[in-house]
Amino acid sequence: MDYHHSIKVDGTNNSNMISISDFSGDEQDLREYGDERDNSDLIEKPIYLLEHLATFTVNKESGIVYPADGMRRLLQLEKSTGIWSQKMRLCLNTPWVLIMDYETGNIIERFPATLIQEPTAFTSTDAMELYNNILVFIVSGGSGSRSEMHIFQVLMRNNVCHDLC
Repeated sequence: MDYHHSIKVDGTNNSNMISISDFSGDEQDLREYGDERDNSDLIEKPIYLLEHLATFTVNKESGIVYPADGMRRLLQLEKSTGIWSQKMRLCLNTPWVLIMDYETGNIIERFPATLIQEPTAFTSTDAMELYNNILVFIVSGGSGSRSEMHIFQVLMRNNVCHDLC
């Protein structure tokens, strides 16, 4: 499996970043915007078809710090309990990264693009490999909040990892 790592260089000062808890798709955020959101402004934005595979908390105690750690854990889960995937859409709606329900288009989570760290692609041309086009990225939690690692199977070959940079 090939490993592609992209580093975001945007000149921002990470110490000024806002906590992920202020922007993630938690219940408060969904109540605030809920199903009433008008997504018509997303028509011309880049949208990628994905399957959500896993979300992990990033910390040394769990052993998940880098994208390769998340990939390793994903493969362990597949062997032990299996993975239940959910079809999603990822939209790059600057300055936001939106995770949307595939069927309804409702926004499930949204993150400031400046909080996305280490977008990484794991790809393979081996047709027998179950996870052959994986996107992994970390959403920084900022000061005092937890960081999360999101793992997706990208359903069509594209440059989503590069576009996240």
